[in-house]
Amino acid sequence: MSKECNPNPDDTWFQDWERNFSTLEDPRVGGRTLHPLMEVIMLSLLAILAGAEAWTEIEVFGKLKQHWLTKFLAFPYGIPSHDTIGRIFSILD
Repeated sequence: MSKECNPNPDDTWFQDWERNFSTLEDPRVGGRTLHPLMEVIMLSLLAILAGAEAWTEIEVFGKLKQHWLTKFLAFPYGIPSHDTIGRIFSILD
């Protein structure tokens, strides 16, 4: 019988992910962004691990799993659109 996954931001795996990506500079213009960079990266990595292969699939994954994702990521403005996700990754160096 499988256990339900209830990630906790205090868990080591979550802290490791944040630490690994914390040095990544956000190239977007401050004050004009809704979605925190870390949330977009985490959403994308989780979606890719689940089989997503396109920006649209990452958005769909986020919308389908939003209830679960908001247990450890805030998403105060909801799941970013596929256009937003693609735009953010296109400007990362």
